Amino acid sequence: MKTLSLCTLFFLLIAFKSEATCTYTAVQNGDWGNPSTWQKTNCAAGSPSIPSNYSEIIIPSSITVTVNNMYPLNGVGILVYGHLFFISGKKIELDCNSYLDIPPGGYLSGESNGAKIGFCGDWVWSGSTSESGPYSIGILPLPITLSTFNISESENTSGIDLYWSTSSEQNNAYFEILHSYDALSWDYVGKIMGVGNSQVETRYSYHFPTEQKGIHYFRLKQTDTDGKATSSEIKSILFQYATETEIYPNPANQITTLQFDKANNRQIQLFNTAGVLLENLESSEDMYHLQTAPYENGIYLLFIDGAFFTKLIIQH
Repeated sequence: MKTLSLCTLFFLLIAFKSEATCTYTAVQNGDWGNPSTWQKTNCAAGSPSIPSNYSEIIIPSSITVTVNNMYPLNGVGILVYGHLFFISGKKIELDCNSYLDIPPGGYLSGESNGAKIGFCGDWVWSGSTSESGPYSIGILPLPITLSTFNISESENTSGIDLYWSTSSEQNNAYFEILHSYDALSWDYVGKIMGVGNSQVETRYSYHFPTEQKGIHYFRLKQTDTDGKATSSEIKSILFQYATETEIYPNPANQITTLQFDKANNRQIQLFNTAGVLLENLESSEDMYHLQTAPYENGIYLLFIDGAFFTKLIIQH
């Protein structure tokens, strides 16, 4: 076990904010300082040919990169899926806004104690020990940065539409859409695959079909490629789906008919003006005949799926 100073521990508690503007991926075994070791992507014109400040640095599996000099780096993320090897006396110094992550299968080693990695002003690793993944230095960024998450009633079909976007993604495997009627018990209702890795805005959408009026709650569960999961904030919407429902006759004598636009499971409730529930019925057809003969003349309130539908007048 390694012991870090108070300074390091303090910065390990704050959130990492990635400012990476360029990605360097190792494409062959080679020295860190050799441009032929690296391939640049998403880089501005004139970017250095070897890893530099505010960049993402990736060493894929089966590739060994050798640190052969002294490299102070600011605002970088180093992902080691392969092997990062230090020659004796050579060092990488990371500022407080950087991190190094070695997932399972990755490897870190050095020739001697003189090989070091510094973080936030402290030497936190030396070549006298080797590390296999999982191992990390610094605060790893969240797999995604969720920039928007909104829900609204669908305009053209019955249901609710979810829209969300990310400003960056790292090892994002997929999103699960969770739904609830009470924000306590949650049901899995769908899955949308992530793009994996991205430094640009990515937009997603999901349609939740329903005709159930009332409050609906949603949240996203994001899972990365290592199986780690995080949940978004909870969003809610008062859903007032407008069905093409007709009632006739109204006023009614012995019976009145409810004509729906299509067959579906529905709850039909009849109240008097004092709020007393007189009927609590269910229908799965596109038409329902409500018996009104048992009730006295007067005004009644008709609810469908828990929402007020219309006043019903009974006249014998």
